Amino acid sequence: MLKLMLLKEVEGLGDAGDVVRVRSGYARNFLLPRRLAAPVSKDALRQAEAHKRRTAAEMAERKEEAAAQIGALNALSVSVEARAQADGSLYGSVTAAMIAEAINKEGVAVDAHHIRLDEPIKALGIYDVKVCLFEGVEASPKLYVVEPPPAEG
Repeated sequence: MLKLMLLKEVEGLGDAGDVVRVRSGYARNFLLPRRLAAPVSKDALRQAEAHKRRTAAEMAERKEEAAAQIGALNALSVSVEARAQADGSLYGSVTAAMIAEAINKEGVAVDAHHIRLDEPIKALGIYDVKVCLFEGVEASPKLYVVEPPPAEG
């Protein structure tokens, strides 16, 4: 086991500046080559404290911005067109990227990785979609999955 200090947030392990104990192979093959962690030293700890102060201020600002978007997202209804069979089941599924694109067309900036789908959307209908803008800040816009209009011709 090695004792390392995280330079960036690593999901399931910790935040930047945390001192963690990990297996040597994980450190050697994943954390150190990607510059996600460094050996613990006084200089590294000092840099981590400065980084934590900066990121705390940035996080507070981002959380305020996310909270401001919640009202707009909760009031939003978007539709995604998808081809379906006669029974209403889709030929594919509606992805987070498709939902994000529909929300962005309405003037609210959302990345696809903010959208949380409990299960794949594979049928026509109305869905409540979770949009997690920040930890603890979620919105639920309405999603209408509809068939595209028939082609003329």
